[in-house]
Amino acid sequence: MKYIVFFLVVVGSCEYSNSQALKDIDDFLLMDKENLFQFKKDLKEKSLKQFSEEVREEAGEALSKGPYSVINDMTVCNLEKNSYQSFSPYYYKSKKGRGLHKVDGLVNRKVKEFEDKENFNRLMIDLKILSLAYFFYEDEIYALKAIDQLKCWFLDAESGMLPHLEYAQMKPGTCQGNPSGVIEFRKIAVLPDIIQLLKPSPNWNQKIEKDLKEWLSRYLIWLEQSDSGIKLMNSSNNLFNYYYLQRIALASYLDRPDSEITKILDAVQSKLVNSQLTESGKMPLEEKRGTPINYILFNLRVISNLSTLAVRYGKESWFNLNTPLGRRLYKTLERLPDLDGFQDTNTFNKNLVKFFKGKYSNNMGEMEINSINLYGNNPSFYFFQL
Repeated sequence: MKYIVFFLVVVGSCEYSNSQALKDIDDFLLMDKENLFQFKKDLKEKSLKQFSEEVREEAGEALSKGPYSVINDMTVCNLEKNSYQSFSPYYYKSKKGRGLHKVDGLVNRKVKEFEDKENFNRLMIDLKILSLAYFFYEDEIYALKAIDQLKCWFLDAESGMLPHLEYAQMKPGTCQGNPSGVIEFRKIAVLPDIIQLLKPSPNWNQKIEKDLKEWLSRYLIWLEQSDSGIKLMNSSNNLFNYYYLQRIALASYLDRPDSEITKILDAVQSKLVNSQLTESGKMPLEEKRGTPINYILFNLRVISNLSTLAVRYGKESWFNLNTPLGRRLYKTLERLPDLDGFQDTNTFNKNLVKFFKGKYSNNMGEMEINSINLYGNNPSFYFFQL
């Protein structure tokens, strides 16, 4: 059994049946519809029993978590309580009280004083768990919980987040966010697929979708027109890639013209070749960071998801060896096992590299993996890593 990269099953109990509506689900952006339905069918096999029991427990736990919100006791500078706020992770106040200094890779403990980043990550993990549980087991309890979580974070008049990241990754002693803070919202690219999984629910309605589209449209405009967004357009490293992953995923969900999206994809691909990857497969901008191996893998993940989007829009895989980008990416994968720290990285990353390389031996087809071999008995419920 093989399934699209970064995909992992979630299960629950089967009490409610909405099978026909589920069959009518539209295509996904980052998941593979055919493989998703095949996995649902394969869940009935005895070989998946233990795995199913483990993920069933995790899915059940998601029902008791949340709700999550940007509303909390921590705020600075008298900012709006509905604003997303976080501290920049690598900046510290000078011991002599003279300005700031940056220690790349060493996270300032003060970042934990703000809960918005962690709460958003928890929200997206739970939404993925609940939406997949609803798809696989057709139990309305999962859809209801997911919809409530969406409303609380995005739509509720009291708890809903304002659609911008003006105060993300503020440096100590300042009241202004940084463009790099946009990366904390990268998991928003998952949301269109989550919505597709929830739409067959009778508890989903046009008003919810209309309100979500309005929120996401305002956030997308902020990405495109804000000072932070404009600076990220002119950046070159993984921040550039994760910025455009968000823009492309949301633009697609909001039915922007295909010509607009393919133009962006072409620009990102060109940037990868001209600014991020050398002919020998090096990523200079990532390899100079405090923890190079982590940043290289982090960048590979977003590149793989951008490649999936490119294929969705009729373009060839960015891992195609007949292209300059594909050849450079293959060189990157060849180098990884010999880089400092790779052998100490986790099993997920080691297996991930194997499956990246497996794409080349599969005639440039979709990057497929055996999800159970990838995740082992630790169902983290990321059907793709962001």
